[in-house]
Amino acid sequence: MFLTQPLEQELVELPPLSFGEVQDRFCSAIQNNPDYWRDDEAIAGEDGPPRDEQELLDEMKAQVMRARNVPELISNLWEEDLVWVGGNPPRR
Repeated sequence: MFLTQPLEQELVELPPLSFGEVQDRFCSAIQNNPDYWRDDEAIAGEDGPPRDEQELLDEMKAQVMRARNVPELISNLWEEDLVWVGGNPPRR
């Protein structure tokens, strides 16, 4: 049996962020939530020698900082094929 209680939320608009601020927040999220971001298989050495967790997190943060825009940031971390609507993709 699940008990439910009403949840009250208030949405507050934040001021726009620069891309540099987005990158900084992304890097903080990676560092502060390693359980979500780490690659357990690489750390355990399932596809080669074991890797240091902090080293892997630092590599991810470096990928974030190398990105020049949001689509590139997404591509760097997730290898997703982004669908471009109404324009050309950014240059790499």
